[in-house]
Amino acid sequence: SKPLVRLDQSIPQGRFQYIELHLAGVFGGENTSEPAAQKQVELLKKFFTQTDAIAPLSNRERHKLLAVHEVGGFSLRCLAGTKILRKEYQKWRGERIRTERAILKGQKQEKDLPIPVHLQKDMVFWDLVPPDSTLEKLVLVSRVFGSLREEINQKTQKSVIRYRKKTELGEDVITLSSSWEDAIQVLELPDCREDRTEIEHQLEELLEKAETEPQKQQLRKQMEDFLKERLETIYRKIGADDPLYLRERTIIQEFITEHKLGTNINPTLPQPTATTDHKLGFSVSDQPQPPSNRAVEVEYEQYLTQLSGIGMPEEALQISAKNKANQLNLSQEVSDRILNRFLNS
Repeated sequence: SKPLVRLDQSIPQGRFQYIELHLAGVFGGENTSEPAAQKQVELLKKFFTQTDAIAPLSNRERHKLLAVHEVGGFSLRCLAGTKILRKEYQKWRGERIRTERAILKGQKQEKDLPIPVHLQKDMVFWDLVPPDSTLEKLVLVSRVFGSLREEINQKTQKSVIRYRKKTELGEDVITLSSSWEDAIQVLELPDCREDRTEIEHQLEELLEKAETEPQKQQLRKQMEDFLKERLETIYRKIGADDPLYLRERTIIQEFITEHKLGTNINPTLPQPTATTDHKLGFSVSDQPQPPSNRAVEVEYEQYLTQLSGIGMPEEALQISAKNKANQLNLSQEVSDRILNRFLNS
C-alpha cells in the first residue's frame, strides 16, 4: 500500500519506504483457457508486470477477490468497525508478546505462538492504533534518561528496545519492541500494562531523586544534549524546522516546564524559524511581516526539502510545489528554476 500523499509528516516516524506489491488472481492464471479471463489477462498485464504477478485461482477461490492494489485511499479510522478491529488486534498482539517472552524463559516453544495476522512481523499500523500522546512522551523521556535503551539481540543480531527491572535475583532484561515507534504501540496493549507501570515508576523515581537545583539542572542538560545530538545526526538534512524534531523538542520543553528542571534554556539549541503546529505541520509566523524575495525563496526551498523527506512521489511533489509557489506569490520563473534544481540534485 503506497499512499499518493501522506497527510501527517510524523507518520511513519521510522521513515521507511512503503512496499509496492502488485498481485492479481485470475481463474486459470496468466495462461487461462477461458475467453472472459483471457480478456482480463490482457488488461492486467499492463499493470501487473512483475514475474508471476498474475496467479491462478482454484475453483474454490473463483468467487474471491485475491488482492487489491491500493493507489490512494482513506484512513482506516474512517471505518465504523475500527474500534472492534483494534481491540482484537491488540488482543492478538498481547498474546504473541506473552508467548515470545515465555519462549525466552524456556516455558514455551515456537509452536505455541499464535497464528500470524500479517506477513511483515514489525509493521506499525498507525491508522489502526493511533499513537497515544502520553505514551509518546513516556517513551521519548525514558529514552533520554536511559530507562529504555536500544540494544542488539545477540541471537538475531537485530536492534531491539529494552529496559531493566530489579528482581530478588538481581536484574531482568526485558525486550519491549523492535523499534522506538513500535514501543509506543506495545505499551498501549492491555497485556503490557506491567511494562508501562514499571517504566513510569522508574521515571518517577529518577525525578524524586533530583532534589537539589544542580541535580535538576543535570537532568535538563541530558535532555538538551539529546536534542542537540538528534539535530546533528537524524535531523541534519532539514535542520531545526524538521517536523519530527519540532515534535520531540516540544515534548521535552513541556516536560522541563512541568517538572521545573533547571532555569536556563540552552542558547546553543537552534530555534525554529516559525511558530509551528506540530500535529498538522503548518507554520505560521508569530508576527507576520512582508518577506523579502530571498526569504520567500528560502521558505520555498525548505518546503521542497520537507516534501522530499517524507518520500512524496515526484508528480505529487510538483503539484504541491506549484500550489506553494502561488501561495508565496513566487514568480513562475523563479519557482521553476528552484524546483528544477531541486529535482536534478
